[in-house]
Amino acid sequence: MPIRVDCLACRKWYKAPEKAAGKVVKCPGCGGELKVPLDAPAIAPAPKADGAPRPASAKPAARPVPVPESPSFEDDDPFSIPGFPSLPSAPSASGSGTTAPVHAPPPRRQTARSSSGGVAPACMELIDWVACHPLVVAVSALALTLLVVGVATGGRMFAVGAAAGGVIAALGLIFPDRPKPKKRPASKQPELMTPKLIGGIVLALLIVGWEVGSALLRHSAQLEQSGQAVTPGAMAGATGRVMGGVVAVMIVCMGISGTLLAIVRFGVFRVFAPIYLVAGFGTLMAHAVGPTAPGRVDLPPAGAAVAGESGPVVIADPLAPQSAAIGRAVLGGSRAVGDVMRSEHTLPTGAGGGGTPLKFVVYRQFSLNWSQEMAAWPCVILAPAGSNLLAGRDLGDGDHPEALPWANAGYVVIQVALPGAIADPERVTGGEVKRTFAEFSAARAGLGCVEQVLAYIKQEMPQVDPRRIAAVGHSSAGTLALLAAESNPEIKACVAFAPCTDVTEFHRDNFAVLETVIPTVRKFCSDYSPINHVDRLQCPIFFFQADDDSVTPVAGAVRFVDAAKEKQKLIELVRVPTGEHYESMIDQGIPRAIRWLDATFARATAPRPAAAE
Repeated sequence: MPIRVDCLACRKWYKAPEKAAGKVVKCPGCGGELKVPLDAPAIAPAPKADGAPRPASAKPAARPVPVPESPSFEDDDPFSIPGFPSLPSAPSASGSGTTAPVHAPPPRRQTARSSSGGVAPACMELIDWVACHPLVVAVSALALTLLVVGVATGGRMFAVGAAAGGVIAALGLIFPDRPKPKKRPASKQPELMTPKLIGGIVLALLIVGWEVGSALLRHSAQLEQSGQAVTPGAMAGATGRVMGGVVAVMIVCMGISGTLLAIVRFGVFRVFAPIYLVAGFGTLMAHAVGPTAPGRVDLPPAGAAVAGESGPVVIADPLAPQSAAIGRAVLGGSRAVGDVMRSEHTLPTGAGGGGTPLKFVVYRQFSLNWSQEMAAWPCVILAPAGSNLLAGRDLGDGDHPEALPWANAGYVVIQVALPGAIADPERVTGGEVKRTFAEFSAARAGLGCVEQVLAYIKQEMPQVDPRRIAAVGHSSAGTLALLAAESNPEIKACVAFAPCTDVTEFHRDNFAVLETVIPTVRKFCSDYSPINHVDRLQCPIFFFQADDDSVTPVAGAVRFVDAAKEKQKLIELVRVPTGEHYESMIDQGIPRAIRWLDATFARATAPRPAAAE
């Protein structure tokens, strides 16, 4: 006995053989698949012409239709559903007067969707949701706005990048979700991803891109201000490399997602494809490689003038030695660092005549007979590394690794602080930038500090041999060492580890921002670039550089050394293949420099043979 099967999709019912109970069959009307329940109601046989019921064993006049492995519907009797029109009928094949329903073929779109097993419609729904949802449209518009603002403000998108995540989250709470689509027929292949999920993935890519990019720029600015990064576009240390890798991955992800959306949405909503591509990929690229790329200095806009601050000192010849009048030094605390004594000293009058006292630390071995004959010990003067070449640096215990090897080798080491140190590199204001630059420029980029130390040696440290005084420095301190060798004849030798030789080139991409705070920054950088004063070198130079240095590229070292050799200057360049910016100096540079300086001073102080009579 046939049973009744209801199709919820086309809202009609059909007869099916009793064998179809519990199996999945295809609806002849819409083509959808539906499962026949085991307890489907049976259909009573049609009455005879005389009004008597037809026996259950009686068969219709139509030709018997065999039942295949996959049950199909019988269509030998007409039927209708209350409230819906009856299907059109046609004479049966036997011509007995019984009719069979004629089913129209499903629409083309329905046929295409049903043949794909439900996956293609699901994908289309996902894309429609992503392209039309007001939240995604708002996010894309916000991304484009940030991109335009970033280009107009010189690439400083990180200023609003931190707030972008909060704005997007707020939009997600404000805009409701689209109504759910009508329930589709049961499918053997479930949907792989829901519209909500793919929308969340795209949204997460945008948020992570903004946040990683802004965090990277903030981290780079801190590295720059602390002096760990010396060249534009460079990241220092393992942290910088990891963050750079994260941004690279995000760029690839955003590029792929934007490209795919551009391809698949080339239809009714194709206008949204370039929005995804430009907003996602372009915004993240602006974070990563825009005008404020990793490793470059970012400074806040100029704030209110600082009370009592003085402008930069303008000197006709910035490298000409100035008279250094010093008062009596105040001795601070002393303590032992291994076999070396470390004593702190303070001069009441700072370099440039400012009110900031000049601080320096003296390292010397305990075994040195400090009371023996005069002029017995060589001396090196060095400054702490880590300046951005526009501000100074204070001293700290972290400077020991650069000073102790020289003291252990028998040198008197004087490590001098540079005026204009930034108190908190993570929170820099425009007023503080102006103040620190004013102090640093008054000290002539640290040259005034070196001159005061030389005056102190001459006045208070007769044990130091004036024929064996060297300027030594790493990174930004190496820049000062080269400037001292170019400006002061009392410096008899110079050791520079991976210095910045061209300050103008170093800050070239930052001038647009820097000039809003420091109008004279271009002239200052030109005046205190060692590459511009090579012809004034007055002593032998030891130049050390690692080929894999990602902070100060080796090309700058080669250019400086070649220029010095053209001027017939005594300079030696030592290159090592590995070691990066800092480790190469500690592990290989200092030991080689000590041997070089020992030999240089030995030749300079060796007794000369008597002239022949």
